[in-house]
Amino acid sequence: MNVVLFLVLLLICCSYSAAYGGAPERIAAAIIAAAVAATMVVGSVGFVTFRSAEMGIIAIDAAMAVALMALALRANRYWPMAMTACVGVGLLGHTAVWAAPSIVPQVYAVFHAFSGYPALLILAAGTYRHRRRLLRNGIDRAWSYA
Repeated sequence: MNVVLFLVLLLICCSYSAAYGGAPERIAAAIIAAAVAATMVVGSVGFVTFRSAEMGIIAIDAAMAVALMALALRANRYWPMAMTACVGVGLLGHTAVWAAPSIVPQVYAVFHAFSGYPALLILAAGTYRHRRRLLRNGIDRAWSYA
């Protein structure tokens, strides 16, 4: 049920951002969708048990964090920083398993999955605020040039 709920939220938030967002929102939606697709492929190809650090998922999460960090550095928005922090929390869950290998697999899985929900909600809120700025100002600069 948790996976279905997450995928429905992913579809809604990414579709909303792709349809109504500016360039940063559309890029973030693509990054998240690609990371989820890659995670599903890794999960279907290998056996993901969350009994030890899952190297494939760590690599995907790290790549997503780097991509979102690059977006946060260039975008004229604050929300990419918050989204990057959410993904960073998910990465901390992986390091917790290395520090405490006896951690219960369900706790590791939930900790990993938990960071995705706020990231999606942040993306939707960022898209909503972009639309409001467009309506109010007629323009919303996507990139910072400083």
